[in-house]
Amino acid sequence: MITDLETGAVRFGELARARSACPSAEHAGNLGQLSPGSTVPEFEAVLMRLPEGEVTGSPVETRYGYHIIRMDRRIDGEQLPFEAVRPRIAAWLEAASWSKAVQQFIAVLAAEASIEGIEIGGADGPLVQ
Repeated sequence: MITDLETGAVRFGELARARSACPSAEHAGNLGQLSPGSTVPEFEAVLMRLPEGEVTGSPVETRYGYHIIRMDRRIDGEQLPFEAVRPRIAAWLEAASWSKAVQQFIAVLAAEASIEGIEIGGADGPLVQ
């Protein structure tokens, strides 16, 4: 398969559509723009070393199976000024605090409830931190 890709006998997208079990098969194998941490470490390690326009010389094994990887394009990131990311950070912090508050509220309710058939950890008091 990799030899067929290298010689041009088959195109990457065609191969992905025909042989891939990944949801990306519907998109010709395109995973979109990836950032550090968005794939499993064993996949990312190979991806970061792969030059633009290249295909892995052999399948890459991960916990999800074997993969043939093609690096289309690499775009270097840049640090943005705080004011440009401030709204996104604020939204993330608000969502995180709501999530923590809901988790704590459920723990308080579970501690006060009589639940049979399942173990749910409850809070020792009304305020969990």
